Amino acid sequence: MKTAQLSIALALFGNVATAQETPYVTFHSSEPDTLIYAFHGKPWVLLHVVPPESLPTGRPLGLDDPIGRVAPHTLAPSDAVMGQITRSRAAYDSGDFGSAAEIAAQALSADSTNPFALEAYARALFRIDHRRPESREVYLRLVRSLDHQIDLADTAVAIDMHFPEAYSKLGALYLDAAEYDKAAFELTRAAVAGIRRAPREFLETQLAYLTEAYTELGLSDVARWFAGGTLFLNPENQYVLPYLQRLGRGSEGELACTAGEDSLPGEGPYTLAVRYRDGESTLECLAPPADADGTIGPCLRIGTIFVGQAEEDVVKALGRPWRAVRTQEGRDAFAHLLFNDFGTGAGAYFVVQYEEIDDQRIAHSVQLTGQRPPLPHSCSCLELGSTAQDVRRQLGPPTTIESMQIPLLDTAGQYWTYTPYPISFEVVDGRVYSIRVWRSDDLPAVRRKPSLFWRETGLR
Repeated sequence: MKTAQLSIALALFGNVATAQETPYVTFHSSEPDTLIYAFHGKPWVLLHVVPPESLPTGRPLGLDDPIGRVAPHTLAPSDAVMGQITRSRAAYDSGDFGSAAEIAAQALSADSTNPFALEAYARALFRIDHRRPESREVYLRLVRSLDHQIDLADTAVAIDMHFPEAYSKLGALYLDAAEYDKAAFELTRAAVAGIRRAPREFLETQLAYLTEAYTELGLSDVARWFAGGTLFLNPENQYVLPYLQRLGRGSEGELACTAGEDSLPGEGPYTLAVRYRDGESTLECLAPPADADGTIGPCLRIGTIFVGQAEEDVVKALGRPWRAVRTQEGRDAFAHLLFNDFGTGAGAYFVVQYEEIDDQRIAHSVQLTGQRPPLPHSCSCLELGSTAQDVRRQLGPPTTIESMQIPLLDTAGQYWTYTPYPISFEVVDGRVYSIRVWRSDDLPAVRRKPSLFWRETGLR
């Protein structure tokens, strides 16, 4: 999932937070970023954040970099009111939402504008079905009060780092009301507020809901981006799959393949294609000039995963490994689940095996197995589910075809090889079930950083 490239534009009040001053940091994107699409290019202000003294204004900042500490809220309640809020939260955590709402209402009677009391009351009402509409009004009161802590004059988006759940709940209420623009805005605030501090599941929920919002708004590419981010965080997320079915798979952008006419192979960046000369077939690597090295090495890729890719970049693209596995040769490899549809039983996963060069682990082989994923991951214009005829048109006839058993499917299939080229396929019922590429002995073991991948996927 591509991460935003951020820059600190302004930091006021230094490291001091008093009852009269709200510390904050203003951010703007140095390039268009889908995560904050709902902000429509406005900068965003993280309230109650004290940046580190050593961080200069304008320095590029990744989302995983520290931005400072979240300071205590300047509108903290009195001890008596805080005691009531604490009791309301305890009742909420035990599932007694009625008592949680009643206790929070008592806190509000003592301090009617306190944001912590408002949130305690709103979240309890949210969980009581017949009072859920009331929670929307309370959340609106809360969020409006948060927005007015500093005067932004509608030139930037305020995000109070103490209240990611409030933005999330208000966004969900807007979804229920089919107010998708407003939902996307609040869910984006929730995602930004929670991206460093909230549990992984919280961010997953925001991205899944944003998938729904942008699907309903007709912004297909944006919706697919959020669906991809959701599956990156949790490949077994079921919420986004129906939306991906509605959206269609989309294209791979600059990495997309152009289909060949008649019996000709397709062409695209980092693509192997058959060429016939003097009755003999060879595979040619169609790599951009900046990456071509006279070998097929630059074309040994499946989706955004390629032979020679550093392990850290594989993890950036696919997330943490699903599990460690052993290859047929008895070597260690790592499986990365792409998706798992509980309803149909369909799923797909990568298996990546590494080798070490210069104290760095790079991909030695890359394999993709299963059913066609809801988002494209092609290899030389071929995907899981492509027909055997598609493979022959793209790469020519295989060198060997052997019968094999597919344990996961409990069925027989075929193993196609293209010796001496390091690419193979498992074919079941006439369709591709698995694709594998690897570094053959005649190719140098080098870390590869294809230029188009860096621009298209945002890998750094």
